Amino acid sequence: MTGRSRALAFLALAVGIGAARRWVGGPVRVFGDALSPQLSDGDVAWAWRWAEPEPGDLVLVRYPGEPAPSVARLVAGGGARVELRAGALWLDGATTATGASRRGALWGAGCAPRPVALAEERVGGRAFWTVTGGRDHVEEVPPGHVFVVHDQRGAPGDSRQWGSVPAGAVEGTVAGRIWRGAGCGADLLTEDDARALPR
Repeated sequence: MTGRSRALAFLALAVGIGAARRWVGGPVRVFGDALSPQLSDGDVAWAWRWAEPEPGDLVLVRYPGEPAPSVARLVAGGGARVELRAGALWLDGATTATGASRRGALWGAGCAPRPVALAEERVGGRAFWTVTGGRDHVEEVPPGHVFVVHDQRGAPGDSRQWGSVPAGAVEGTVAGRIWRGAGCGADLLTEDDARALPR
């Protein structure tokens, strides 16, 4: 193989990988702990670009004016009424809380553990743990838009800040973590672990 043909083969491979990441999927890095305990700062998750997102899915969403997409949980589409009351999610007047709760740890500055209450919610058949809190919010989702939230309800930067986003701003569905980062995040704890935390 000549130098020119090697260069063309390398270029074709680079274009192919770039196209696959753009239209098929690939790894995405998680910044911040807004989705703990599911995903934490520094985690690498796999995102499918072609998968049709459904309520309850973690999605890649590009907020208006932001250079890169963020990961958030899609909870409602156009026509839905979304309410957040003391961090608990209500859709069309019905709670998403399953009634299950656990103690957990939210790792703050210097990764020092702070006990938190975790509540389980179910949206679209998907159950997940949330750290309740944050400000109340009520919104009717316009047609052609979606509403996304963070699992740590006190974290900024979801539809409570940006409002409902156009459905076209959702760039992919996050399948799950493929590499655990060095972030602290939040963790589910056993009862023994929870008792050992400072009060």
